Amino acid sequence: MDIAAVGRVCFYGMAGAIAALALWAAPAAAHQRQLLQIGTSDYLIVIGLINEPVYTGDKSGIDLMIMLPDPANPTDSRAPEVKPVEHLDGTLKVEVKAGPHARAFDLKPAFRAPGRYEAVFYPTVATTYRVRLFGTLTGVPVDLSFACNPLGHVSLEDNSPLQLSEQVTRKALIGSFGCPTPRTDAEFPPASR
Repeated sequence: MDIAAVGRVCFYGMAGAIAALALWAAPAAAHQRQLLQIGTSDYLIVIGLINEPVYTGDKSGIDLMIMLPDPANPTDSRAPEVKPVEHLDGTLKVEVKAGPHARAFDLKPAFRAPGRYEAVFYPTVATTYRVRLFGTLTGVPVDLSFACNPLGHVSLEDNSPLQLSEQVTRKALIGSFGCPTPRTDAEFPPASR
């Protein structure tokens, strides 16, 4: 193999690796981030829906990342010193509410993504989905609420501390994640009636 061929192989291999990393990190940009003090430790929680944007009938669900934040940049989930928190699928669950309907789901670790958990479901209505994350995190009881935003990925930031329970304080809330929208909004060509 000549030098030019080796260079092309290296270039395409590097481009493929960068594309794979971008695909793993991309959904987190459309998610909500919350910096929480739980007990005596800080945690960064990143939450949203799988496969955003989501349309009714699509495979989706809760996409959750829990990590120990980088002290130098505590709200950046991609900071160099971020450490994923693993094995929480045995201590945490999610409850999803859509209108009068509610269902609890077990969290499953995402494949080859330490600190990332999923609860898969297929949204059937275009409405605001509310998510309750409950259980214990390193022995501390947690009961946290999140909701999708009908306006989509709204850029917001709230750095005012908010006491959520005796042992849980929210230090920062950044961004939002969109709600499922009707499949007809994305269908092409339109289905004949």
